[in-house]
Amino acid sequence: MLQAEGRLAQAQEARARLALEEAESVAKAIAAVVQEIADTQEVIASAGALRRVLQSAQAGSLQARTYEILRQSKDGTTTVAATEMSALMPGDVVKVSTAGAEAPPEGMDD
Repeated sequence: MLQAEGRLAQAQEARARLALEEAESVAKAIAAVVQEIADTQEVIASAGALRRVLQSAQAGSLQARTYEILRQSKDGTTTVAATEMSALMPGDVVKVSTAGAEAPPEGMDD
């Protein structure tokens, strides 16, 4: 009878250990899935931002662009109409405008 009680106690301890190990395993699996979800959400957010940038660039390419060169001289700043192929000098600033552009592209405002 004592042997049976001893084996029963060992079996109960083993069952408790197994339940604890299983709970730890489930907790680790849940943590891994939560991390994977967070990583996926980050990828989705990055893809969305990239999509917006590409859509903005595509929409911008359909709009007419004008270029001006702002050039400093001893007489002050002069503005010269330019094209995409205009030659620049050191210190020149190129101002690019698109028809109907009222606000800077997303992420470009201070």
